[in-house]
Amino acid sequence: MEIHLVRHGHDGDGFRGGWSPAGLSPQGRAQANALAARLRSEGWQIDTLLTSDLPRAVQTAAAVADALGLPLPTPAPQWRETNNGLLAGMANVDVEARWPGLYWRTLAMDEPYPGGGESPNAFFLRIKAAWEQLCADVDAGRIGPQVAVVTHAGAIDVVGALVTGGAYSNRGRGFPAGYTTIYSFERQGDRWAMVRQNDHTHLDDALRDQVELVDYDPRWPVACEDERRRIAAALGVAIETVEHVGSTAIPSMPAKPVLDIMVGVEHRELTAEQLTAMAKLGYEARGERSGVEGRLFFRKGNPRTHHVHMVPHGGELWQNYLRFRDFLRTHPADAARYAALKRDLASAFAHERPRYTESKAPFIAEILERARAAGAALQPDIDVRLGSTQFAVRVGAIFLHEGHVLLHQSDADVLWCLPGGRARAMESSAEAVRREMAEELSADVEVGPMQWVLENFFAYGGRTWHELGLYHLCSFTDRAWYDLTRTYVGSENGTLKLTFRWHPIARVDEVRGLVPKALYQALKALPQGLTHITNNDLA
Repeated sequence: MEIHLVRHGHDGDGFRGGWSPAGLSPQGRAQANALAARLRSEGWQIDTLLTSDLPRAVQTAAAVADALGLPLPTPAPQWRETNNGLLAGMANVDVEARWPGLYWRTLAMDEPYPGGGESPNAFFLRIKAAWEQLCADVDAGRIGPQVAVVTHAGAIDVVGALVTGGAYSNRGRGFPAGYTTIYSFERQGDRWAMVRQNDHTHLDDALRDQVELVDYDPRWPVACEDERRRIAAALGVAIETVEHVGSTAIPSMPAKPVLDIMVGVEHRELTAEQLTAMAKLGYEARGERSGVEGRLFFRKGNPRTHHVHMVPHGGELWQNYLRFRDFLRTHPADAARYAALKRDLASAFAHERPRYTESKAPFIAEILERARAAGAALQPDIDVRLGSTQFAVRVGAIFLHEGHVLLHQSDADVLWCLPGGRARAMESSAEAVRREMAEELSADVEVGPMQWVLENFFAYGGRTWHELGLYHLCSFTDRAWYDLTRTYVGSENGTLKLTFRWHPIARVDEVRGLVPKALYQALKALPQGLTHITNNDLA
């Protein structure tokens, strides 16, 4: 017994999906026909065909039914995508104007879409009930034993979590499904097991490489950091540094769900061992891409999940990737312009990726020119490997207000610390603090006198660290940041989500996970003048 969940074909861009009445686009019809042809040529046995009742799913199911000689299925509303209420089928620009920042991933689990829509939890429970009923019908022999359901990416994501026992969240797709891709589940003893994931071998490059933008996913930086470490370990000392670049490295930016990773190398020519190491990580070497001299390109995944661009460290290509990324991270109005442009172009050139890419070129050139004129910082972080130890220079911002201190915590762990980050080469500590606060909170700050020089020895991320910390008293130029009742949201290095919260200094001992530990007492002594502190968690 098997159950195959199939996502519908492409239904257009530039609008919110959910319960949208849109049918298949020309690209979507081509995808549905390619799926149907594959199932017919490979002799897939489907005894029961079901479909969501939304037009894009019904049309995809009709192509499959025709190819396999099956009757048109009766539409099943329980297999619909999430009910997004008033947003269903609405243009993205109109949604953004009426409900700024409202996306599926920004809803709380029990927060419904406006206008009678579903909450993420309600959607989860609906699909859970539909899946459990489907399994019961197959087990009882009422349908099947070979069943295919044409449904939606959201439904497939829920079922993936149910079958594998993973936690379900609307913050990102645990089981992404491209258009007309297949997930298969097989009855094994007393349980159903996933035996096929996101299979789209029926799509050729022209259909597979369409322009499909998705909303920013806060899990991208976490996934990129994992991949950065694997690449660094595989290539060893040939790497000067590895950076997350492209749209997935810019908070709130819609993007094709492909991570772009830039590797700075001393020599563009890789050894046979290094090429083999990249192949073992799943990368296909594609040589110099698009005729750009000096860039080696690697790709991974089917559908594509990662791109690696190897360029000379510190060269013009290297600098341009960083200039563009860093400028948009710290200029939200320009980032919003780029997001709108990308959505418009994705709608206009959904099936013409070269024209989509070419049409972005004037905007990119404008941003690079402005970034050069502004002297965008391109110096590397002071974060180097010394034998088995990592050495870094960190700057910290100390914000005090009415007996409270501002701390932050990232999505990546449970630790609390003072705001700040890595200093860069040839950058003063005051400059570094101002830059970090602009990147993390888009906030303008006044940097006051230095309070602490902190020598910090600790273990983190499987490494031992020797960190030199330089901490300044700071103040916000905008009084809105001094609301002690609010929780503020920012980003670490423009990627990982950060939560900022004011904590009473008198009760700082109750802050679990505050690091470095020496700050428990140091905070209570503020302001105190320049003080030298040593914190050794390795002793």
